[in-house]
Amino acid sequence: MLSKYFIERPVLGNVIALITMLIGAVSIFGLPIAQYPPMTPPTVQVTTNWPGASAALVQQLVASNIENQVNGVQDMLYMESDSTNDGRYTLTVTFQVGSIDVLEADIEAQVDRLRENEGELTDVDRPIAGRDFVTLDLIGKDTEGNVVADVSDYLYEVGSGAIVEELDDALRGLKAGETTSVTSTMPDDREVTFEVTISGVQEKLLPELTDAWVAEASEFETIEALRGDIIDRLSRMKIMQAQFSLRESAMSALANLVDDVHVSDLLVDAEVNERLNDLGHRLESQKLSIEQFLTATNQTGEALVESLRGESVTAVKVDLALRAVAAAEGLGVSEAELDEEIVKLAEQFSTTPARLREQLDNNGRTVSLKGELGKTKASAWLLDNVEVVDEEGKSVDRELLKRNAAEEGES
Repeated sequence: MLSKYFIERPVLGNVIALITMLIGAVSIFGLPIAQYPPMTPPTVQVTTNWPGASAALVQQLVASNIENQVNGVQDMLYMESDSTNDGRYTLTVTFQVGSIDVLEADIEAQVDRLRENEGELTDVDRPIAGRDFVTLDLIGKDTEGNVVADVSDYLYEVGSGAIVEELDDALRGLKAGETTSVTSTMPDDREVTFEVTISGVQEKLLPELTDAWVAEASEFETIEALRGDIIDRLSRMKIMQAQFSLRESAMSALANLVDDVHVSDLLVDAEVNERLNDLGHRLESQKLSIEQFLTATNQTGEALVESLRGESVTAVKVDLALRAVAAAEGLGVSEAELDEEIVKLAEQFSTTPARLREQLDNNGRTVSLKGELGKTKASAWLLDNVEVVDEEGKSVDRELLKRNAAEEGES
């Protein structure tokens, strides 16, 4: 394993680190300092696994339900999903950082969500309409007669599109005891016909929004108190999203300034090795081997290295750009700042500052630590100097972001 190779040869690792530093230092002076491009929005990834299920079945009975819950989440730009024939499902949701102001529509949406959660299903004797809930038996077969879905007494919300979109239109107007069939093309391009039998129809009755219901369904006694808590939580969430996006977007924008010609393969290889080494240590602490990790994540060693390489290219670009910012803005690290950092690190490693400084000097790591401190200062300078705006282009008060972060630290 590549990480084990370098663990057993620390001198070689140090030599590569020194060469990397030298290449980085030379590369700094070739980097342009330009106007920042548009920032990349933050993303959240959801993964799940259903061993043995086909891509079509995962898409029908897992993906659609998750996506229906995620769809419409505040500040979501778009989402992309992928289902594979080994039962794996991945959903990537991309967000924008909206205004940190809490709108009335935001509050009402949260109240309505709470009412939806507390709603009661009631049997109805009428044709299916709107967003009724139906209990059904369903079997889906492809053109060769292979069963790709087979469920009984499945509670389905009409209009959710959780199975196939064609089913919603086919269900409306039918009553309990009736049957229907729909044909749809699956994500893997197979044509599947679903035979559906309806055994029950229900509608959801939402509770009336009153102080009495709020007291029963929540920890608050009045609607006003509930709304106040929602406003507080939404405000914190929006500000935390803004803080996260500010850093992620700024670093992404910074990486985009670095042309690929300035990124040497040696720098990227060293970063890949560092990440493999870190992964090896984390797996070892969990008593797992790299082979077990690859099996659990359903990937080959080559695929793992390739994914790490993509991340490493971005990391190297950010590293070079931060060093360039530090050099351009004169953000040097004083001996006092270095000593202060060594004191902090010594406390973490349960040793003395003098002993840690000796180890850093002997291993040639002092210069590297100083470089990391310089990048930290460059990152802080960057975040203090980029303009923060919401999706409408309005400036966001930085003090709000700082104040919220301080409050989170105290709680």
